[in-house]
Amino acid sequence: MKLSLTAHDVRQARQDLAKLNRRIEPVIRGTLNTTVTNTRKVEVLPDLSRVIAGGRRELNRRLVIKRAGSKRTNARLIPSSSGVEVEQYKRWGFGAVDPTRAVIWVQGVTGRKVAAGFVNPKGAKRKPLRTHSSRSAKVAKLGGAQRDYRYRTAKPEPALGPSVAYWFYILMSATRLRRINGFMLAEFERRMAAEIAKGVRLPRARR
Repeated sequence: MKLSLTAHDVRQARQDLAKLNRRIEPVIRGTLNTTVTNTRKVEVLPDLSRVIAGGRRELNRRLVIKRAGSKRTNARLIPSSSGVEVEQYKRWGFGAVDPTRAVIWVQGVTGRKVAAGFVNPKGAKRKPLRTHSSRSAKVAKLGGAQRDYRYRTAKPEPALGPSVAYWFYILMSATRLRRINGFMLAEFERRMAAEIAKGVRLPRARR
């Protein structure tokens, strides 16, 4: 997702503020930071919290905000691409494909989605597990060469459903993007009006 103020808007605003001995940069930074914060809070969290458990804190951890500052000229909302454990979804289930294997599904923001893993329908706990659990290790040999080895872990690992990033990009429809863009422009105009209302900034007296 990428939104930006038009060059014309920024250029005109810069000229208007220069007449008052004021700078446009704080207005732009404030606009971008408020927009990205509002996008996470209003446009993304309500939909994700309906399907993923853990509360606002857990979801915020998976939706990181990088704010604009004196050295960063943009603000970013970065959704995690790591899979979400199936059991962290508020609704999930499975459908048997044979006596000992069942395909897992999770309920997402747009309906059901098949997760990577399986359930043993006849198992006592019927836990959603990854199709296979393995780790890799690099072992050095004489002469400096290295060889990669993969081996199965002793303990099965939880199955993973789609990541927050997967749902995030689905949520960013054209309609939603227009709404976010409208919010950003309104916020820019509000901050510009507030800055102009402060009047001319007098030069600081030298000591």
